[in-house]
Amino acid sequence: FAPRRGLRGAALGAGAMATKAQAVAAPKDGVKDPVLVRQTSAVHELTGQSSLLQIAGSVLLIFVPTFVARLAWIGMKTTDTALLGHAGTDFLSASALSDFWTSISGVFITDSVLGSLCGQAYGAKNYDLVGTWLQISWTVFSWMLVPVILAWLATAPVLQYGLGTDPTIAGYAGYYSIVMAICLPARLISGKLSTFFTAQRITGPSAKTTPMALVLNLVFGLQFVLGVPVASLRYGFWACPIVTTSVEWFMVLVYAVVYVGIYRYHEKCWTPKVRQWSYLRDVFVAPLLARPGSTRYAYYEESIRPRLWEFVKLALPATLALASDFWRMSAIGLLAGSLGAKEVAVFNASYRLAWMNMVVIGSFSSAAVTQMGIALGTGDGHLCRKIRDLGIPDSCKLISSEYAAKGLADYGWRRDLAEEFRRK
Repeated sequence: FAPRRGLRGAALGAGAMATKAQAVAAPKDGVKDPVLVRQTSAVHELTGQSSLLQIAGSVLLIFVPTFVARLAWIGMKTTDTALLGHAGTDFLSASALSDFWTSISGVFITDSVLGSLCGQAYGAKNYDLVGTWLQISWTVFSWMLVPVILAWLATAPVLQYGLGTDPTIAGYAGYYSIVMAICLPARLISGKLSTFFTAQRITGPSAKTTPMALVLNLVFGLQFVLGVPVASLRYGFWACPIVTTSVEWFMVLVYAVVYVGIYRYHEKCWTPKVRQWSYLRDVFVAPLLARPGSTRYAYYEESIRPRLWEFVKLALPATLALASDFWRMSAIGLLAGSLGAKEVAVFNASYRLAWMNMVVIGSFSSAAVTQMGIALGTGDGHLCRKIRDLGIPDSCKLISSEYAAKGLADYGWRRDLAEEFRRK
């Protein structure tokens, strides 16, 4: 989910990045825009003279599908929690401890600045640069993925010897983390493609793919974890991370086949120049072997290296700001684990519900940042101020209404909802 600092963090270097964008001609007329998106409308074609109602409509067109996608993704995690609650308290505790430990390092593959940078380049009609920022993000976070995976693989010994967790539960948690580590590359790919599309106001892929993944995760989870409806195909806890990992890789397949291969949503910003990029060469080899003036790594030297440090300077503080939120919750969760299996299971279930509450404000923040990034790219300062003035008070209203609704829900449905996370 987006951090509450989303608007501030994403705008940190917006002006500086916009001034460095190189003017590039738009694609030829023969290249068609993706279907079902980028239709001319009053709420999409904004200027400084647009009314607040038009601006709000444009932000909402991004907010709604973003909210649906994020809520569905958290729903997948909540579904796993509910399924494991029915499989057994020890299994629920193991998955909770696994989540708390892995979130400490997993936050370092969360990119909070790519959407803003791509949006600025898109607003400036610098379509080469939109694709280049995606490649730079893949470069930085592909390297970050290596220590994150190693940390996830070390879950069992860390919990057992570092935190004194029961060896059996630590073993369950280690298995859960190892299997879930297999889906980390999938999260990296699908997450960045979703951001890449959203920065161009293409919200369909994430809004449709993630709810589909939620349904698949629930259906296959019920079958292979709980044996519903076919009791003979019940594998319990051991199937849960396998189902989730398989579903996340299925999402990548849908992105690649449907939205890239068939609809070609990437085409406008994946120009002939950007296609010179090679993942293995420019992500893993060139950073180690490229030298100034090297012809073998010419694309890396021309397009990636000059902007690499600029990206890191923006991404690092944004990631650390988000990490502080995860670290605090992980510390509380690990402390709950020292009290007992039931305590950590209860905390994990309530944490999932609290996480859902943050989706509303996080999605609105992300939508406003995307729209503001595009406005910055066009150089329309008046429009940027209008989006800012719309975003801050509306965020406060959303927070107030969100907590009021949460209080009513807690009062009325707390006991019934808790039953869904308890083994009957």
